[in-house]
Amino acid sequence: FEVDVVLNRDTLGSCFFLRTEITLKGATYQISFSDTDQLPPPFRIDNISEVPIQCWQHGVADVRLHTEVKADCLLDYACDEPTLPPYLTLTVKGAGSSEVTADMNFFREYNKLYYENFIYIAATHTFSPKVEKRPVGKKRLVSCAELVLDVDTKTQRVILKKKEPGKRSQLWRMTGTGMLCHEGSSPPQSKPAQPRPLDSSLVLDIAGLAAVSDNSFEPLMLRRPDSRRSTTQTWFFSSGMLTCGLPRLVVQVGTPSCVYMSLVWNFDA
Repeated sequence: FEVDVVLNRDTLGSCFFLRTEITLKGATYQISFSDTDQLPPPFRIDNISEVPIQCWQHGVADVRLHTEVKADCLLDYACDEPTLPPYLTLTVKGAGSSEVTADMNFFREYNKLYYENFIYIAATHTFSPKVEKRPVGKKRLVSCAELVLDVDTKTQRVILKKKEPGKRSQLWRMTGTGMLCHEGSSPPQSKPAQPRPLDSSLVLDIAGLAAVSDNSFEPLMLRRPDSRRSTTQTWFFSSGMLTCGLPRLVVQVGTPSCVYMSLVWNFDA
């Protein structure tokens, strides 16, 4: 006889495990199904990363059989197609991730998964923790405006706009050297095999060619990465403020169409 654990799914893709036992009685094969309370799953996937992972058996084309493993969670797993090799393809959930296919019969380290980790740069004062209804005809409160850094594509100047999930002109990526790369200024990568080259993006900078004096300000804009402008292209967050390599200068907002380097404004990512 043969005893195996098979994976069954409902119409929503939820997983259920069945214990399958095949016995031969005379000239008749008898198949019995039971629960798997006393049997371990064939595989267990431990996602110890901080991002959700999607996985599926390699060669299975039905996207309904893609399974999500949430961050810092584990999942009992069995192959959807027992007749195919136990190869598991994994990717980070969301656009812009590479794929890795692992042979589940051999426990070893495989290639790394690369994925884009973008941020919004938000004016935290405009994100109210309380959702309050406003009377009809009243203007929207500043504390509920949910404003983030955006870019005017015609002028390359940095402006404030209401946050729109997935809008590429509002997405930024911090490099290991402190540059803020603008996602909307470069072509999207559907499945990057390695980190995006820095020279393919525009980065946050100031509009002026010289340092900001004590009684002036400079609008923010996008420029090509330039080692000669490292002080104005290197950024960090300090006490809720966005500042660059120039001393005593932080980002402030004059109007939604004017974001500049000068006095204090509460920014965070």
